[in-house]
Amino acid sequence: MKIILPKTSGFCYGVYLAVKEAENIIEGGKGLIMYGELVHNPDVVAKLEEKGGVTVGSVEEIKDCPRDSIILVRAHGVPKSTERELLATGHAVVDKTCPKVKKVHKTVEEEEKKGRRIIIVGNPHHPEVIGILGQCKGEARVISTAEEAGLADLSGDISVVVQTTFNGKTFEEIREIIGEKNKDAVVYNTMCPATSIRQKEIEELSAKADYVVVLGGKKSSNSMKLCKIAERNTKAVLVEDISEIPLGELEGKERVVVCGGSSTPYDLIESAALYLQRLFGAELVKLEKE
Repeated sequence: MKIILPKTSGFCYGVYLAVKEAENIIEGGKGLIMYGELVHNPDVVAKLEEKGGVTVGSVEEIKDCPRDSIILVRAHGVPKSTERELLATGHAVVDKTCPKVKKVHKTVEEEEKKGRRIIIVGNPHHPEVIGILGQCKGEARVISTAEEAGLADLSGDISVVVQTTFNGKTFEEIREIIGEKNKDAVVYNTMCPATSIRQKEIEELSAKADYVVVLGGKKSSNSMKLCKIAERNTKAVLVEDISEIPLGELEGKERVVVCGGSSTPYDLIESAALYLQRLFGAELVKLEKE
């Protein structure tokens, strides 16, 4: 058996910045309030909470937190209305929205000023998309599938953005339909390059693998997409912890890819790979970044 560890393993830049800021706040002796799960990874969130961080699901919950605590806006970003509510609490607010997501926010704001209607390609229930939608002052629509694009009203002056962690192939399908229905539509590919590269690598590796293990939170959009991409080519499973890996299914396999979403720390992915290496007496192959 060979255990393959992809080049694109570990935190993306936006997640790294958010987690690092959270650690700095705690180390600086201040209380940490994480508005929503800082990242969609239970292991990361649990470790921050063990150090004293508090996760809140609403602005109302913040009233019970110490007055000197700092509110940290997560990498996914929040709607403008939520920003105002957080500032109104009187707590210091540190915005660690991913720079790539911030760019999407700026794009929809600028396009609306031109009088254009906004179309967001993404999962309507994902916090990033909710945050983008919350930047829009006028009518905006979220489209998540090619079928929805085919049925949607895409007439007039429209500008299109996409969730940074969306499935690349699905976006291309939707973009093609939009182009067919409205040749004057302005389409911005706001997918994070790191997400696109990670998805492409897993697509290539899974085509030559017998099994793919994806380490990531069950709420993590990018982790779920990696698993779905891998499933097109081979057997794949998404697990939050090493203990969830179905070891019996790996018996007799020759090439097993162990990867993780952009909110999964490298040490967790590497630990899983080393665990399987020892258990099966396998060869560990760490693909080097070019």
